[in-house]
Amino acid sequence: MREEFIMMMLTFLAKMTDSEDLDKGHCHAVAALRRLLWQKREISD
Repeated sequence: MREEFIMMMLTFLAKMTDSEDLDKGHCHAVAALRRLLWQKREISD
């Protein structure tokens, strides 16, 4: 349940990073976090 909430928040953040005023480093950090969470999710399944 909590991981799904985190995924929702990260998806929201990723959408926010589409705006140019955010740092690209932040965008890469969000992408890395999302990848880690997806890997963790696949392992738990």
